[in-house]
Amino acid sequence: MSSRPKPRILFVIAAYSPIVGGAERQAQKQAEMLVNRGYQVSVLTQKRLNLHRYQEISGVKVYRAGILNHKIRQYSFYFSVYWFIKRNRFNFELVHIHQGLVPAAIASKTAFTVGLPSIVKIGNSGYKFDFSVMRKKFVLGNYFCRMVKRYASAFVAITPDIRQRLEDESIARDRIINIPNGVDLYETSQRFDNLHKIQSASSQVVGLCVARLNEAKNHFFLLKIIELLKNKCFKLLIFGDGELRADLERKVRAKGLDNKVSFLGNVTNVHDFFEIADFYISPSRTEGLSNSLLEAMSFGVVPLVSDIPGNRAVIPACGCGGYLLPLDDLNCWVNAVSKIIDDPLERNSQGAEAREIIENNFSIGSVVDEYEKLYVKLVGTCEE
Repeated sequence: MSSRPKPRILFVIAAYSPIVGGAERQAQKQAEMLVNRGYQVSVLTQKRLNLHRYQEISGVKVYRAGILNHKIRQYSFYFSVYWFIKRNRFNFELVHIHQGLVPAAIASKTAFTVGLPSIVKIGNSGYKFDFSVMRKKFVLGNYFCRMVKRYASAFVAITPDIRQRLEDESIARDRIINIPNGVDLYETSQRFDNLHKIQSASSQVVGLCVARLNEAKNHFFLLKIIELLKNKCFKLLIFGDGELRADLERKVRAKGLDNKVSFLGNVTNVHDFFEIADFYISPSRTEGLSNSLLEAMSFGVVPLVSDIPGNRAVIPACGCGGYLLPLDDLNCWVNAVSKIIDDPLERNSQGAEAREIIENNFSIGSVVDEYEKLYVKLVGTCEE
């Protein structure tokens, strides 16, 4: 008996490779693994300067739509989502929308109109919860939220908190599927060998922070922690860019922390730094499910992160595999970072437990397995 052909999938996302960010990296990982499993995956994203309107990236067909004029670029993309799905309705069996923002409203309604099922993956919880952002940012925000809730076939919740927020929006439980983000699993035995060599040659400990430089990520609080630990032998590498970079760099110079903190911007080889890092730190005020946190833990790097719902979905309350720390409790953060800097045995044991958490719960392979089941279910239901 012949098996049913794999459904052709259209991803809709505001930005895609080479644009970097948590949602963008996660979408790319999923798309490329689906292609490796024999799926045809296309991505519809917003046109950006110096990027081609069509490009194939690792077997994924990427279409960039919209007008570059900054005043109407966003709105032209919304229209492009409608027109692209309408025009190509026979080329796909399912529309997978990343983030529950305005493109999700347009895409889910258009997909419904042309007879295609759609999935909306919600990207953030807390005050950055996708629907909350949409309501706050747009005059028609409530209308767009109603569109998504009415027309999307299914919603993906990447954390229990997001599931609860969706249920609070009166979305039926059977339309909400729990699927976390996932990361690649790299070989770590060599990493621990390298760490022992580095630690024997130098007493300096290396910390990483990987996040956009904006208010939500709480970098100024992070600098307060570093200032109180400036007599310790460590180096913090901060990756990412954003509107606060210049102010943060001035703060570092003013506090005499140049020898402790380095800003490296957006890089393509952040995994090389995870290989030699001792700890990962993020006092973020809100997260969906942080890809950087998952990636750090996959390399066996011990995480110190804020005790917020997105992080609780990864690190258990028992404190095995990382530290969940009270938001804005400066003394608590200083004590925890100090312990990690001073105690290599604690770093290695917590790092090994962090790696085990990822292996058991957050591998990209197991995540894509769950999406495949959902795709088959929705496409089968639609065909019936």
